[in-house]
Amino acid sequence: PGAGDGLTPELRQLAQSCDLGASDACFQVGVIFDEGKGIATDKNKAAIAYKAACEKSHDRGCHRLGVMLVNGEGITRDIAAGIRLLNQGC
Repeated sequence: PGAGDGLTPELRQLAQSCDLGASDACFQVGVIFDEGKGIATDKNKAAIAYKAACEKSHDRGCHRLGVMLVNGEGITRDIAAGIRLLNQGC
């Protein structure tokens, strides 16, 4: 993402940190897209960011991705996969 991409400087920096492997940055990117903090909501981008966080063993990222999978928010609904992710945190 660069100039003119509609991303805030904070989001751009978090996305770069996520790309470098910071799981919490990936989670924060997901929250920003999920809740529309300073930008329009984008459930698909939120799911992608939560997945990146989850793949880096971020429990809250896995939880949020699991909820999105169960509900079919921004991604194809997959109840079984969502429940597996939700059960990981138990």
